[in-house]
Amino acid sequence: MTNLERLRERSGCEASLRDLDGYLWLAGQYRDWRNKGDDAQLNAELRSLFEDDDPQTQADLKVLAGEG
Repeated sequence: MTNLERLRERSGCEASLRDLDGYLWLAGQYRDWRNKGDDAQLNAELRSLFEDDDPQTQADLKVLAGEG
């Protein structure tokens, strides 16, 4: 059993491993960007998403960060 499988099992998460992996990757990238700002090494698409001023995008990012 992989660590990701154990995490899914222990958390009770019903997402697919692919979806869980994608979520964790995106959440990690967002966290890195919030901590490092311009020094975070992100691709242009992610940086654009994180810097988007759209209220819905910002609300979604708060949920991603566990704040919403």
